[in-house]
Amino acid sequence: MLIQDIQVWHDLVEPYRRGRYLTAEGPVEDFVPAASKRNPRESFTVDGVPFVLGGEAEGFYGYDRTSLFGGAITENGMSVRICYIPYNGINVILRLDVEN
Repeated sequence: MLIQDIQVWHDLVEPYRRGRYLTAEGPVEDFVPAASKRNPRESFTVDGVPFVLGGEAEGFYGYDRTSLFGGAITENGMSVRICYIPYNGINVILRLDVEN
């Protein structure tokens, strides 16, 4: 497990700290809220980039809190800026800024 944690740190956290990440900015679109606490998966796009919350980024040091559990993304049209890195088939959110 320690080796996996070190690998994830190397692949995600270090590039983020060095500014080597992608950015998606604009309104939240295609928001699909979690069906229930038993199935907390949510999805949405920003600037055409797909994101999934609800367990996919767990263990990857990424933002993964759904609206059912107090997450910041709650509806379409919200203006956001997301710093992310594609990793293991998902876009891991490393920073999320939501405009009030």
